[in-house]
Amino acid sequence: MSLTSSVMHISKIISVVQVLQSKRNYNILNTSTTY
Repeated sequence: MSLTSSVMHISKIISVVQVLQSKRNYNILNTSTTY
């Protein structure tokens, strides 16, 4: 039980980090295109 919960927690953190990174890359692309 604890093992599966920890795995789910890690996967959730990884997904959040991926979303944040994609948003940051999108912002970088936008700023680069505006220049």
